[in-house]
Amino acid sequence: MVRQLQRMIFGKKTEKFETVVKGQGSLFDDEQLAALVDSDIDLTETEVTEIEVIEKKKVVRHQERKNSQGRAAFLDSLPQVEELTPLEDTQCPTCQHEMNKIGKRVNSREVELIPPQLRCINHCQETYKCQECEKKTGETVIKSSKTPQLLLPHSLVSGSILAEVANYKFNLAVPIHRQKKIWERLGLPVNKSSLVRSVISVSETYLEPLVNL
Repeated sequence: MVRQLQRMIFGKKTEKFETVVKGQGSLFDDEQLAALVDSDIDLTETEVTEIEVIEKKKVVRHQERKNSQGRAAFLDSLPQVEELTPLEDTQCPTCQHEMNKIGKRVNSREVELIPPQLRCINHCQETYKCQECEKKTGETVIKSSKTPQLLLPHSLVSGSILAEVANYKFNLAVPIHRQKKIWERLGLPVNKSSLVRSVISVSETYLEPLVNL
């Protein structure tokens, strides 16, 4: 213990040790130390307990500044629609004469949501008839254009609707019975079983072979 106290007083001190002894007084006065040296107590077996002071550091979080350039770039990337508020009274408030328009400026900008809407796509074919063949041989030759194949024949739902159903189901975790209310609100007459069958049919017909390949 005496050797330990000598190292504490006269030895080299690390940063950690200085933090430990900072503000801490000695455990013994001079008379008690002398009594311990003169006594027959074996000091080598005495345990010395160090008290370590842990200082907590407070982290100050600075609020990030808003990137005005990124906001303007995002707004510029969207389709632009101008809504002009006309000046109702164009007479001069001083002389009451008609004033001339000298320009306009953007006062504010905001992002507007376009609600989804349903529309019917009519896939039409063009049909051509050869007049020369009919004159020469009397045979009628007719040729029609080829329309794209439907994702699900004899079904009202298209690929865009099924893609949105799958997005709601697997990305946003919206059950099919809740989606039924969403589509009915838009005016699409569907039921839960038809939507489920459509998703399973498209998965088995188009996606499963792709995954296997």
